[in-house]
Amino acid sequence: MSIAGPLSAVGAAGIPVILDLLTGGQISTPALIGIAVALPGIWLVSTTRRAPGYDGGVREGLLAGVGFAV
Repeated sequence: MSIAGPLSAVGAAGIPVILDLLTGGQISTPALIGIAVALPGIWLVSTTRRAPGYDGGVREGLLAGVGFAV
């Protein structure tokens, strides 16, 4: 959960922002604040030590993020 949870949250928040930008939208101030908070979270998750061969739920987190965003 320490990896899947943050990844799903970032995916759920980030995918709609990216799609909005691709369709000609503009980023609002709350969205910019959210991006600024999410980026350090992604960095912290990606630098976590884990055992060799253990993905820590990365696939599940990304899939959940896409599901929440849709």
